[in-house]
Amino acid sequence: MKKLLFSCVAMAAFALMTSCSSSSSGDSTTPPAPPAPENAETFSANYFTAQNSTYHEGAAPAATAGAPELAVTMNDQGLASGSNLISINTADSYQKFFVGVDGVNGYIEVPAASRANTVYVITLLYGQNIQPGAFKIWVIGLTTDGKTTQPFVQPVNIVPTQTGSLHVNLTFENDKDVDLHLITPSGHDIYYGDRDISNTEGTITGGLDVDSNAGCDLDHIKSENIVLPAELIEPGVYTVEVDMWQNCDVSIATQWTINARYNGAFLRNQLTLPTAAENQTRVQNLQTDVQGSNPVYGTYPINAPSNKNNPTGRTKVMQFTILAANAAAPVLKYPYKPTDMDEMKMEESAWYRK
Repeated sequence: MKKLLFSCVAMAAFALMTSCSSSSSGDSTTPPAPPAPENAETFSANYFTAQNSTYHEGAAPAATAGAPELAVTMNDQGLASGSNLISINTADSYQKFFVGVDGVNGYIEVPAASRANTVYVITLLYGQNIQPGAFKIWVIGLTTDGKTTQPFVQPVNIVPTQTGSLHVNLTFENDKDVDLHLITPSGHDIYYGDRDISNTEGTITGGLDVDSNAGCDLDHIKSENIVLPAELIEPGVYTVEVDMWQNCDVSIATQWTINARYNGAFLRNQLTLPTAAENQTRVQNLQTDVQGSNPVYGTYPINAPSNKNNPTGRTKVMQFTILAANAAAPVLKYPYKPTDMDEMKMEESAWYRK
């Protein structure tokens, strides 16, 4: 973190004189650390939270001699209101994990939940107020026999994004071209090929921020946001879909998660799938059912096909309803001009549909 050290201001008895000096250390592009959070709400808004987590004030728990080391993988970039999928690979048994921010007073406690015998998974949910720039996340484990590990520390960069009332985020754990789609109540599909929505005057805009790893041209962000300001929100039912447009490395599976928030609160997922078997086939979900789930968690398995050659390959994972204060739908326009990469993706998908 950039640190500014302000030196003395001296005043003589009969003459006015001000002297000031400053110095900095660390990465010059890194913003100064925000003030230490005062409570759980401030911490979750300025940094992150996790489902079933508990907030604690104070410094990180001290390490215990003889504790194992943590082997952690997590994204080193993220978006406001997005997620970070943390995988802890270990043969040791843990009862809980602690996750915090370097230099910040306070952290969260997360119960240990394993998806396999040797892998624990934590999904951090970034707050809407998290600031663009770099900071460090630390992860500490508490084993079932009471030993506290040394912290694993990961630098993370928050990429600038739009702000608005509705945030829908997709995050995935490795470098694939996974796409996010939001279908509005009027039937408009917001996605990489039609990103922008505005009012008729063009003074208020929203839509898709980032098409991460487009066409396997890797940017390593591994996250996409669709953000709509209040003025552009249509009242009615919205549908969220996920699409493995191109599997850049079929030898590894890809976890993903999608969350939707309206004015900072998680929306109720109203999607109902007829049977558990259909849920497993269509969603490859890590949970038993997606009904009522927000966030939704899922995975594309090893050798999952690229869906650019399968126009029906998109998977519906969420539906929610927003009843805007003004019952009349806003008059909108869609001014987006696709980039060369967007054009390439649309042309390739159209070719496969023939």
